[in-house]
Amino acid sequence: MFLKKLELKGFKSFAKPITINFESPITAIVGPNGSGKSNIVDAIRWVLGEQSAKTLRGSRMADVIFAGSKDYKALNKASVTLYLDNQDKILPLDVSTVKISRKVNMDGQSDYYLNGKICRLKDIENLLMDTGLGKDTYSIVGQGKIDSIINSRPEKLRELFEEAAGISKYKSRKMDAEKRLEKTNHDLQRIEDLIWELEKQVGPLEKAAQKAKKYRRLKEELKVLEVNLLLDKWDKNLDRLSSFEEDEQLLIHKLKSLTNNLTESQEKLESLQRTLKVKKDELSRLRDRYYRQKSKREEAENTLCILEERRQGLSREKENLNQEIKDLNLRREELTGRLDEIGSRLIELKEKIDNYNQNYESKKVLLDEIKENLDREKQDLFFLRNNILDGNVELKDISSQFEQLKERGRHLEEEIKRIKTTRDKISSEYDALNEREDKLRTYLKSVDNKIEEKRSVLTDLKEEELNLQARLEEAKKRFNRTRNKLNEKNSHLSILHEMEDSLEGYYRGVKNILKARSKLTGIIGVVADQIEVDKKYELAIETALGGRLQNIIVKDDKSARECVDYLKETKGGQATFLPVNMVNGRKVNFKNNQVKKVDGFLGIASSFVDCEDYLKPVIEYLLGRTIISTDLKSAIEIARLRKRGFKIVTLEGDVINSGGAITGGSKNSNKKMLLSRSRKIEDLKKEVLKLQNSLGEDSKNLNQLENKLKEVLNKKEVIKNDIRDLEIEKNNYHKDLIRLEQEKTKLSERLEEIDEEFVDCHDRLGKNDAAKQKLEDKLKALNDDFSLEKNEIENKEKRVEELEARHENINDEITRLKINLAQLNEKRESLRKEEEKSNKELIELAEKNEEFKERYNKILSEIKGINNKEGQLNELKVKLSGEIEKLKNDLNLTEKEVEEKQQRIDMLQREVSDLQTRLDKKKDEKHQIELKITRLENRNERIVEILENDYDVKPEDGFDDRIKITNYSRAGQKVKELKNAIKKLGTVNQGAIEEYNDLVDRLDYLQNQHDDLLKAKESITKVIQEIEETMSSLFHEAFLKVNGEFNNTFKELFNGGQASLKLTEPENLLETGVEIVAQPPGKQLKKLSLMSGGERALTAIALVFAFLKVNPSPFYILDEIDAPLDDANVTRFARYIKEYSRFAQFLIVTHRKNMMAEAETIYGVTMEESGVSKLISLKLSEQII
Repeated sequence: MFLKKLELKGFKSFAKPITINFESPITAIVGPNGSGKSNIVDAIRWVLGEQSAKTLRGSRMADVIFAGSKDYKALNKASVTLYLDNQDKILPLDVSTVKISRKVNMDGQSDYYLNGKICRLKDIENLLMDTGLGKDTYSIVGQGKIDSIINSRPEKLRELFEEAAGISKYKSRKMDAEKRLEKTNHDLQRIEDLIWELEKQVGPLEKAAQKAKKYRRLKEELKVLEVNLLLDKWDKNLDRLSSFEEDEQLLIHKLKSLTNNLTESQEKLESLQRTLKVKKDELSRLRDRYYRQKSKREEAENTLCILEERRQGLSREKENLNQEIKDLNLRREELTGRLDEIGSRLIELKEKIDNYNQNYESKKVLLDEIKENLDREKQDLFFLRNNILDGNVELKDISSQFEQLKERGRHLEEEIKRIKTTRDKISSEYDALNEREDKLRTYLKSVDNKIEEKRSVLTDLKEEELNLQARLEEAKKRFNRTRNKLNEKNSHLSILHEMEDSLEGYYRGVKNILKARSKLTGIIGVVADQIEVDKKYELAIETALGGRLQNIIVKDDKSARECVDYLKETKGGQATFLPVNMVNGRKVNFKNNQVKKVDGFLGIASSFVDCEDYLKPVIEYLLGRTIISTDLKSAIEIARLRKRGFKIVTLEGDVINSGGAITGGSKNSNKKMLLSRSRKIEDLKKEVLKLQNSLGEDSKNLNQLENKLKEVLNKKEVIKNDIRDLEIEKNNYHKDLIRLEQEKTKLSERLEEIDEEFVDCHDRLGKNDAAKQKLEDKLKALNDDFSLEKNEIENKEKRVEELEARHENINDEITRLKINLAQLNEKRESLRKEEEKSNKELIELAEKNEEFKERYNKILSEIKGINNKEGQLNELKVKLSGEIEKLKNDLNLTEKEVEEKQQRIDMLQREVSDLQTRLDKKKDEKHQIELKITRLENRNERIVEILENDYDVKPEDGFDDRIKITNYSRAGQKVKELKNAIKKLGTVNQGAIEEYNDLVDRLDYLQNQHDDLLKAKESITKVIQEIEETMSSLFHEAFLKVNGEFNNTFKELFNGGQASLKLTEPENLLETGVEIVAQPPGKQLKKLSLMSGGERALTAIALVFAFLKVNPSPFYILDEIDAPLDDANVTRFARYIKEYSRFAQFLIVTHRKNMMAEAETIYGVTMEESGVSKLISLKLSEQII
């Protein structure tokens, strides 16, 4: 067998399908790092069943699917197919080529295929087991695999020897056997626990069975004797009853006459009482009207008091408003006067500013003219002085100094101009900052308003959130209640289904018959399943039937005999059978209709039951002599009138037995009611459906509330974010204001500095002019000899001095004008702001004044309305007083009429009372007779009840074991003795006999199972021992072979030296680890961890090839295992592979040229496009495709 072909579709970096043919013993895969070479190795590993995504260099299995690149879309599935040559039939398949495939989708779900048919991973693992291609074997040696083998612990290295020894399947069998042994031990423990529990029950149950046998014998003897005694008493009581009934009829006629007289008197009395009632009603209406009118008058008086208080309050409020309006008017007058004053001052300031501006402009023009003349005169003077100084050095020097002072003076003048310009600019900036500050304060106020609005909205949202949370909590509670109720109903329904399926609540004998109904013939079913009863009458019918609900209806007596024989044969208990062809029922017959007239009488029980027509005789037999009444009170009344031989059951489940005994009280809610079980199942199904719909609505409502709450929370979050943004904006405005204040402070300080600098420049200019004057004096002295020139220069200098003096004076005047203008402008701006503020306050005062006036007018209107209402109420009070007086007179008249009628009624009541007394006496006489009848009937009913309940015998039907009793005293004594003997037995479990037999059978069965499990345990233990012996033998044999081959291979690869394998626990071959010891040529023997990297890698390769020789694999995949070797070792290793390729096939991923040289086929992997691998192939005799 060898590797024929590999097909990849969408696997990792191979976006396009590729096919790799392995036609040579050695095939090399080459290419740059990251091109996808190792993805081919991963593909082979993956198709052979690799389950670890980490081993495949991914985080999940879906990562092997091509993930897409710049030019290629991501794929949604990947597949790899491996073709194996099986001509030698090494694999147990009757085909020459085995095709193994694996596919995966984006969910990470893998499918495996064997020769095109889907299979399990286990099928592939079993196919490859012990072929050298199993999981975690050395047939695929990946990047770092050599180091992982060498660095493995001795216990991990042992796994390679197990694979070489072919004991993987034995190990798997041993694990299965150990699991079976564990399960057997568990079953054995469970059986022993059951046997121990059942053995504890044997003794007590055996005693109970013996007690039950004795009880049955005594009960049968008691039945014959007591039934005959009771039947004799029942016959005697019937004779006495006939006599008492005749006396009862005579008294009934007398009672009828008295009753008629009493009825006539009662009718008269009732007529008068009705008339009296009408008058009393009239009196009551008059009283009601009287008190209503009186109440209205009091209400009017109270309202008048309230109106008076309200009027006084409004008057006080009116006075307060008058005062506030006066205060407002005073303030308005003050503001108006102030505004007039501000207007006047603004006009004055404007005139001053205009005058200053005009003066400033004229001075500026004059200054420019003087400056122009001064410059011209100075230029002329300069030329004159230069002419004189040409011949005089000293004069030149002085002139030079003089000119320097002049130049300095000019610079100082320019500096003063610059300072003035700078001051004007800073003043403008200061004014601009004031404007910005006003705007910022306006913005800040706007932001504060917005924040307040947002906070108001946030408060509303918080209230809505609290409301929604409360509603959501309530909805959740309602949802949970409905869900809990649904779970409860489902649980109850499930229990009822289980009870119905397991026949719970039925007697043992009934259960066994119903379970075996397919084997028996003629079974119709139990009474409970064959009848339908309205829910209203369920309790009554179930109480009436009692245990007879479990009677089994059969077609005929033959079927009944067959069922009885079956129960005897199987020891299945007892049951009562009702053959349709034999059972005949009869209904209660009344001699008169008095019972039917009783309030609460509903009818005969059998009439409330629906069933098939052919079953009606059976139902009449069971319920034909039972009456249904509404409650116990009506049942007792019926019992007093009823005839003998039947019982009464109420809707509440109370019973009056035929003997007069009353059974009643609270019902056991846990009692399994067979009759209502089917109906309850249907009702529960409807309730479950209703609850499911309700739960759906609750869930929908819950989702809606949650969505609304999320929406509110989202809005709340948005509002919070808006508030945060506004707070940030507000904070930014505050910061801007602080910065403005700082800038204003700086500008103010700068203005002060400029003013100081201005003064300093003027001082320096004055000093410069003084120095210049001294130099002019020197020049004058020097020029005495130059009369003509001197006179001319003096004239020029005087002219220059005059012009400079005028220039300086006018310049100072302009500076003072600028300062005065700035001060006037600041005052004007301050007055304008005050004017604006006052106008705004005037508007607000006007609005308040309008509000106060409007409220004042409303108060006047309300006071007027109160005055009108007081007039109406006074009129109503007078009217009501008249009506009250009239009603009082009508009341007195009506009260007299009521009193007269009451006297007549009292007289008739005495007459009726006398008749009633006489009637009661006759009733007492009749009652005494009824009591005697009742006692006899009760006695008979008790007899019937005892016969029916204790012995299932009806007096009317007779008794098969009828005997004649001569000595009733002795017979009664014998009955007492039998009852005492039964009583001494105590509580008797009548099913104990059958239960004891079942328990013994169960113990025998469990003991047999126990013995079988012990045998199975011995057998499994023996199998495990045999497997362990086989595994130890195979491991030891494989170890010796690999050890020998390892030493030989090591010598071949290292050209000498020696190597060996050692067992860490030679005495424990099943768990021992394996260690490697090696000695390269010319070196000492040492452990592998002390060798160099290249030596360790070559030693690992030697170990791998030792395994190959012991348990060869048909092909090997080596992924860059030659990386740590130097060129000499690579050449040696490549030759070794070349030699070994005569026995096996190699697929090698490598970067080493020496290794490529030995390959006959080379596949190159490139990544021309980012993220997409491409395959090219090269054979030694072919060109690159």
